[in-house]
Formats: sequence, structure tokens, C-alpha cells
Amino acid sequence: MEELNIIKNEINKVKTHYSDSLLLGLVNLNTTQIDHLEKRAVTSLRSYSQKGLLRVEESYYLSLYAVHYAKHLYSSGRYWEDLSSTLGFDEGIIREAFITAMKYTYKKEKWAFYRTTRNEYVETIRMHSVIGNDHSGDNIIYGFYLVYLKDFETQVTKEKLDLFFPYLKEIFQPFESTDEGEYVNTYNGIAYVRGLMPKSFARAFNINDQAVGALIEQMFIYFDTLNNNTLLPASFDGYLKKKIEASMASNNNFINDYTKPLVKNRRKNQGITEVVTQSYKGTEINIPSHFIDFKSNERHKADVIFYDGEKVVKRLDLTIKDGAIGWRSEAATFRLRSPLTRFRYEIRKISSGEIVYDSGSKFYTKNRKVDANSIETVKEEVPVLHKILSNNKKEQKSLHHLKTGEIYSIKTQKNVKIVHAHTVQHNNETIFVMKDKTAILINEERYTARNNHLIVSVSNNEYLSTISLVDNNELKRVYSGNLRFKVRLGVPYELSQLSVDINGEIIDGTELRRTVLKEVSLYNEGDFKFTFDFYDLFKTGKNTLKVFIGLNNLKLPIADIEFYYSNAVPFSYEWVTFNQDHYINLQSDAHLTINQTKDRQITVQTRDNSLIWALSSSNEKEESKVIESNEFIHLPLVSVERGIVSQDDKKEVLQEVYDSSYLKTEDYIKELIGSIGINSFFHQIADDKEQMIKTLTNILMEVDGYFIKLIVSELHLILNNKVVEGYITERYILPLITSLNLRHLNNTYYKVFSQFLNQMKTDLYDTDLLITFKPKEGQIKLDKASKLIVNELSTHRRNRAFTLYKIAADTSMTRYKTINSVKDMYKKNPSRSYEEYIEIVEWYREFLVGNPIDITSVHTETFIDMLLFHIQQTDALPLAEYMNRLEASSQLIDSEHGDIKKYVRTRLVDMAEVFNLEVTVR
Repeated sequence: MEELNIIKNEINKVKTHYSDSLLLGLVNLNTTQIDHLEKRAVTSLRSYSQKGLLRVEESYYLSLYAVHYAKHLYSSGRYWEDLSSTLGFDEGIIREAFITAMKYTYKKEKWAFYRTTRNEYVETIRMHSVIGNDHSGDNIIYGFYLVYLKDFETQVTKEKLDLFFPYLKEIFQPFESTDEGEYVNTYNGIAYVRGLMPKSFARAFNINDQAVGALIEQMFIYFDTLNNNTLLPASFDGYLKKKIEASMASNNNFINDYTKPLVKNRRKNQGITEVVTQSYKGTEINIPSHFIDFKSNERHKADVIFYDGEKVVKRLDLTIKDGAIGWRSEAATFRLRSPLTRFRYEIRKISSGEIVYDSGSKFYTKNRKVDANSIETVKEEVPVLHKILSNNKKEQKSLHHLKTGEIYSIKTQKNVKIVHAHTVQHNNETIFVMKDKTAILINEERYTARNNHLIVSVSNNEYLSTISLVDNNELKRVYSGNLRFKVRLGVPYELSQLSVDINGEIIDGTELRRTVLKEVSLYNEGDFKFTFDFYDLFKTGKNTLKVFIGLNNLKLPIADIEFYYSNAVPFSYEWVTFNQDHYINLQSDAHLTINQTKDRQITVQTRDNSLIWALSSSNEKEESKVIESNEFIHLPLVSVERGIVSQDDKKEVLQEVYDSSYLKTEDYIKELIGSIGINSFFHQIADDKEQMIKTLTNILMEVDGYFIKLIVSELHLILNNKVVEGYITERYILPLITSLNLRHLNNTYYKVFSQFLNQMKTDLYDTDLLITFKPKEGQIKLDKASKLIVNELSTHRRNRAFTLYKIAADTSMTRYKTINSVKDMYKKNPSRSYEEYIEIVEWYREFLVGNPIDITSVHTETFIDMLLFHIQQTDALPLAEYMNRLEASSQLIDSEHGDIKKYVRTRLVDMAEVFNLEVTVR
């Protein structure tokens, strides 16, 4: 137990030293400790083979031994088979016991686990061992020896390392997610060198680049001492030294056909340090070699762009060379003619535009003094910007390559100001989330995000058209329907770090995923889009949405949004147009307070609602519906110029429309008759009625359609010796007849003009106008009703209608007796459902006593058939009154049931002709 505590203490030291995930292979155990682990592993295996169970301590020993076996003892072949041979147990027991132990211990200790598509337990063991004892370890060392020769050209400097490790991470990210040996790039042996690196090693570097990077750097130190014949530092890792020596000894010191030319032709002192020198002659820049990872579809070309602040000064091509694991630019010196106080440079891939390196503000100068022969500059200290990652890690970022959605920290000082962002002060730093409008102001420079993406936005752009809510004298757009919000997060931030406050209700990351997360998608740039539905938490009117991201014990606000929501408005409204003027058809069951504003808006407020709605006229023309005179006079209308439109206002407008319509009609016919003569006018009607109708119709289409229907219908009735009385006839029809001298026409012309008007008038079956029926001969003769029944109704229809009529007309029947009578009838005539028959009877009884009925709810054919039998059986009420009542009911039908409306009208007009009723259009 004491030995185990010592080992655990060593593990805790490593865990404390590195902030990233623990890699067990970084724990250097001596021979005694490794022997102890092996003995305890054997004991644990023996117990497992007998009992099939492992204690907590036994699982810990097996999990730890598996890693150190891979690091110190594993030689070749399949891992479980090699381990079985060493420990002397059946391979099946070995595999089962070690996997059981790892499942428990890794979860309990929260050790990193490498989930892959195959062999994930072996890959996890190899990842933790980092550089294994088998050939994979030899490949890693040999691979970095080639990098030392070809990429570093045997010149290892801190500056180069600082550029190399981010580059290596960029390479390893996609490499880790591919199957081993399947790296897509095949240029100049690069795929060969990358193929030497196991996926498990790439994964180890990605989860703890600090620790694994230190091992890689020690490899370069070893190669440097070997190349320069110097001594290794005393602090050099003893295990790594033995591993490198053993690996080189077994591989001919890595001397082969590939490495010989590199060793022989290596150049001395090729390293160039990044230096910028300002003088009266201009600016001289030493640019060291930079590592560039070209994708398989990119040309191997890069350039350097020189800036004075944000202004481009010059662009030059760089020379690109092949390395062992990638590409690099050749070190070079450049000269510019002018001294630049805000000098910086970028290295960029030409084909994709991707920025490989940005020098940032480190070469900015100020207080420049210039005389005839010299220039003096003082370095301007620009605060360093860091991107904050998880696990308290930071990554230095350029002020010129900011990205929305990333979290940054910058030293708090007077010359630094962050605008349009929520900031948090922590340890003398200002921490904030970069948003689309956020800017960093340093002295006179302004730095903003280049990608300009919204972090939090409305996912569905549904809102109430042409209506707003008034808040503090400002108009606010009102969202409705299935409103969702999207949050954009980039690597390395996660959904679990988010929390949301919606109208005071706080939902954290776990709850967000479980309750309101509806969709997850990926942007091309690699950011995640999380779509949330907060519908149940919305309220009508103002809502607040606050979004936070929790990072390193800080709660950072990334959005604070006010929005207005309503899934229903307490009134109905639509924009309508009459006589080229625009109005609002505004209706509600509640009492409305309506006010007119100076800026062409109408505000509406219900008595029991504190919300003030505003109807704006900005989209009235696009959305307006054209109405006719009858609608204009009956609808409750509001004008943006005049407020509520009174009935007197409407009559005044209507008078102008009718007068204008009449004059246009009269003037046209007068002009036509005056030009060709009245005789020719009627001959032309007789010879080419279609053309005349088309011509006149085009004229009349310019005026109100409802008024034209009145003129044509009443004029037609008058010319057919029908008596028509009313406002329209008195004011417009009779003067028109007089002006046309129609009373002096002979019978032939009179008949022709009558036919012409008959074709011009709107079909009575289709008109939207109300028609009325009036008897001309007093009492209705029963023989006419009987004749209509016999001629129009089949035997089946007659029997059905007569039986239903008798049931409906017998008002003394109780409901029970009515139901039984309908059941008996249904057995003999099941052409309709039993429920339909009951409904027809009930509606017919309502109809007979004068109540309005919903004609769409009954079978109209049967209903009207029943009316014919009623006419035949009784003269208690004149037929015209029944027909007018049915016509009025049909006018209540909406446009969706136009076929029913037309059927009722057709039957009524046909009946009017049979019974010699007068039909009047109103």
C-alpha cells in the first residue's frame, strides 16, 4: 500500500505541473516501482481468473501497469498477445481483466480516454505511454529527426519552436481523425513522415501539447548535441535519452539514403532572427522561416504583406521549400523606402487567403525624431491580447485577426477601451466576448472582428407585418409564430458552458440540451450553431433574453437582447384600397382606443390591455387589398391621414366615385354615338357585339365595379319594362337614358341595345350583390310548385325531401320522436349519413321560424328540395320571403364555399323564373 501511495504522489505531481489532461506515461517510475506494479498486476489477474471480480485497488494497478508496460517493455506484435506472453495468463483473461479495470478506473479518476473506431483500449494505452517501447516509438523519434534535418535545417531556436508547435497542432488535428496511414497529402515524402506518427501520439499532443511539446523539444536538443558534438544538459530526461540511443543504435543511427544528403548538405547558421530596423533610409525587416501547412487542393505559394497600421504598403512573394513534415518559407530580408511607425506584416497563403502569421503590434513605435541624417524611435507598448481557452489556458492572438464568439482578455489600462461588449474585470485584466459590433480602442487605433458574425440571433425571421409595439415612443418589431434563437459557438467553447436567462428564468447548459435544444448544425468555418426554442417562456409584449458563457469560474455575458413577441393581436386588421386611397380595416370584439399620429401611423389600445400597438403605413401599397363600394360603406375603416372614417365621410367619398363613374360611362357612349351616329352605333352593336362589349368593359373597369353592376343591372331591368326605384336609378340611370335618347329609338334598336346590356350585366348567378325576390301575381299557384318538383327532382330525391320535410314541419315532435323518425327514414334511404339527416331537420326548423342558418353545414340540394314541398303544401308565408331569407343566409358564406353559394343562387333564380318573381339586384 505504501508503494502505491508513492506512485500516486508522483502522478499528482505531474497532474499539478501540467494544466492539461494527465498522460500517465509522463510519470517517470524507477525499476523498483515498475517491478512492484507487475507483481501486483499478476496477483490481481490471478484473483480475477478465480472470482471474475476486481477490487478498486486491483483495477488501479492493472490500468497503470498497462501504460508502463507499453512504455518500457512492449516490443512488437499484438499488444494483448505480447502482454499475455509476459505475464503468463491466457490472452482472453488478460484482455477481459484489463478492459474491466480501465472502464472503472478511467471513469473514477477522470483520466483521458481515446475513443476511436477500433481498438480504443489499446489506442488509449498507447496515447498515455506517449512514446512507446515498440517500433511506434522508434518511428516517432526518427520522424522528428527528419524534421530536425529538413524543417529546422539543424538550427533549433526558441523563435522557430514557437512557430513550429502551433503548426504541428494544426497538422495533427485532422490527422488524428483519419485512419492510420490514410493522410491525404502525398507530395515529396511528406505523407511518409506524417505516416510515421501514430494516431495515439497525435492525440496525446492535442490533449496536452505543453507536456508532449517539451518531449519533442528535448528530442531536438539531443539531435543538436549529437550534431555539434556537445554534452546534454544534466536535466535531460533519462528515459528519453535511453530510448533515443536504443532507437538510433537499432536503426544505424538513422543514416539511410533519405538522410545522407540532408546531413551532408546541411547549412550552418541559417537561422535569421525576426528583427525590424527603422532608419532615415527606411525600414529593414528580417523575416525568419515560417512553417506553412498547405492542403492537398492548395498551390504551394505564399506572400508577405507589409502594413502601416491597417494600410497595405507592399506585397511580395515568398520562396517556399519542402520540409519533412510540411512546408516552410525561406528566411529573407526585405527593405522598404519609408520608416513606418505602425509597422506589421502578415504571411498569407495565396490560394486560400489564410493568414499563417501576423506580427501584430510588437514593432509599433512612437515619439519619432527625424533630422537630416538620423531617426530615433521609441517602441510603443501595445497591450497583449489573449484568447481564453478552457482549463485556464490562454493563447496570444493578434489584434488584427479578431473573431466573433471568441473570449479575449487584455490588460486593463487607461489607453485601452472596449466598446459594444459586456466586460468583466479579473486580476487586472478586462475579459469580454467579441461580438459583431465590439471594438477594441487602443490610443488612436480601432480593432474589430473581420468575420462579423452574430453570436445570438433570431433563427426564424417571423414577425407581424406592418404592426409594431410602442415602447418609450419607439416602434419595436413584434415577432410571432415558431420563434427560435440560435447561438453560435466556436472551438473550444461548448454547449455545457452556456446558460440562458429568459424573462428571469435561468436555464443552464445541461438543462438547455435536455429541454429547449432543437437543432445542432455546423458552419463552414467550423463553428457550431445551437438552435433553442423558448416558446413556453415567452410573454406577450416585451421579453428579455440574456446569454452567458461560464469559463474558468467566470460568468461572461455574451448577449442581452430585448424582443417583443405576440402570437395573437387583440384585433384584426388589413390594409385596403378604395378609389386609390389606403385604409385600415380594423375590427375587434373589444373596445378599442384608436389614435392618429403625425408620422402616418395609427396606434391601437384595448381597454384591458396596457400594450400600445402601432399600424405603420410603410408597406400599405404592397399589402393592400382593393375593395368596392359596398365593402367601403360597411367596413370599419381608419385612415392614416384622417383617423376613423365616419359614415358621412364614406358617403361623401362614395358620391364622388359614383359621379365620376357615371360621367365616364356617359361621356364614352355620347362620344361614340356622336362620332358614328346613333343608327350606326346600334348597327355596330348588332354586327360586332363582342368588340363593343370588350371596348366598353375596358372603360368601365377603370371605375368602381360595384357601381357598374348596379348601372348595368338596373338599366337592363328598365329596358325590359321592369319597374326599378331607388337612389341609383333616380340619380344615374334615368339621366343616362335621357342623354342617350333611348326613348326615341325604334323597337329594333331598343331590342339590340337591351341585348347588349344583357350581355354586359354581371351574371346573376355569380354576382356578389344581394338579390331580392318580389311576387308579381299575388298568391303562388300550387300547380307551379308541383310542376317544378316533378320536372327537376328524381324519384329518389322526391322521396328523401318529402320525408324530411314532413319530419321537420311537424313541430309537435319531441326530440326523441324526431330521432326515431329519422332513423326509420335512414334505413330506407341511406344515401346520406344519419347525422346529416338529423342536422338538416334541425336547421330547417330554425329556418322556418326566421333564424339565420349556416348553409354550409347542411346538404343544400336536399334543403332546397324540402322548400319546394313546403311551397306545395302551404301558403302560410309567401314564397318570395322564404327565398329572400335563403338568399340572405347564402350571403354569409365565405369565399372558401363559393361553390355552395353559386348553387343556392342558381336554384333561387331558376325558381324565380318558374314562379314569375321579379328579381332585383341591390
